[in-house]
Amino acid sequence: MAVMIKKFGKKVRRASREALKTSAHMLGQIEGTLVGIRVVKSANAERFERRRYSAIMSDLRKDQLRMARYEAFSTPTLETLGMLAIGCVLIVASWLIFEDKSLDKGGFLLVLACLVGIGESLRRVSKLNNVLQRSNGAASRIFELLDLPIERQRQTGVQDHLIPLRCFKNRIVFEDVCFQYPGTHHLAIDHLTLEVQKGQSVAIVGRNGSGKTTLLSLLPRFFEPEGGRILIDGIDIRQFTLPTLRRAIAIVTQDPVIFPGTIAENIAYGQPNLSRQQIESAAKEAFAHEFIMQKPLGYDTPLGGLGAQLSGGQKQRLNIARAILRNSPILILDEATSQVDAESEHLIQQAIERLMHERTTFVIAHRFSTILAADTIVVMDQGRIVGQGKHNQLLDNCPTYKQLYERQLVAAG
Repeated sequence: MAVMIKKFGKKVRRASREALKTSAHMLGQIEGTLVGIRVVKSANAERFERRRYSAIMSDLRKDQLRMARYEAFSTPTLETLGMLAIGCVLIVASWLIFEDKSLDKGGFLLVLACLVGIGESLRRVSKLNNVLQRSNGAASRIFELLDLPIERQRQTGVQDHLIPLRCFKNRIVFEDVCFQYPGTHHLAIDHLTLEVQKGQSVAIVGRNGSGKTTLLSLLPRFFEPEGGRILIDGIDIRQFTLPTLRRAIAIVTQDPVIFPGTIAENIAYGQPNLSRQQIESAAKEAFAHEFIMQKPLGYDTPLGGLGAQLSGGQKQRLNIARAILRNSPILILDEATSQVDAESEHLIQQAIERLMHERTTFVIAHRFSTILAADTIVVMDQGRIVGQGKHNQLLDNCPTYKQLYERQLVAAG
């Protein structure tokens, strides 16, 4: 019976794990469909989405039925084994009573009572084991996440040698940096070296997949380089405490991010103690104050559904205001004006240019106007820097930049 309990337990655990994986797939499918509902409708893909969802639900139903079948089989199987065991004991007991004369009627009844107690207990153990194995399937998926290395090292020995990044004075240096994504066979960043002085603005251009976003993701330590170092004022960024390092960097992504809450809470995200005057000042610098005041409750207007009531340009201006409010010495812009109209782009570009004079700015650039505003242009291809300098220099000396300019940048500008 112990062997059978263990065997059914393994089957229940595996079936539970597969059911949870399928359930996660199902939830991801729902989320993706709802986020892209306009694309689904414009492509008349409702029937396709229903078929895809039905296929996932069919797999989930099979996994759930398999798990229920194992649980249903376990109880009668163990009871059958119990009956066989009782039958064998009864035969032995009968021989001891009538033939060997070593067991009296009271002892026989005691044996039966013990068998009943043992059988009921084992049946309950089998049911309990099924529940535990089902939970074990879920727990194993949780433990996979818990076993991942944590981002912030809390061990005393590690924290003791870390120092806070109090101020940025001189320069940022990428020194022979290498990085490779797990499961790939090529380097996303291939022995890259770059030096940026304080207050300098750097436009990073290149084809899709050239490593622009990956390079700038290494600076706030979203990823760790597998080779080389990134230095701020001559100190490896791994020697700084993570909160102080990231506090020194403000990021505006290409896809604006809006959190549930009011407009003011979104602008002051992560800084709840700021005054309304500071929030409004940042919004004015990002040219967001005017459209905010047109909302029914102004800065107290609640935003739900990831800011569905705002246009792309309005959401981006809120993100820029958030970056202004952080007042960080290092600024990362992933083509921050890509989601705005021509008028808004002109106004926001003015605000960004003012920021560039006060901050060390990295710009992942796709538009020609953004590139011309930078102090230096870095051209990347396959994780390497293939050109660096001013626009006219690169047109003469860098074929990759010239090709990008002719095919993409002129059209985008």
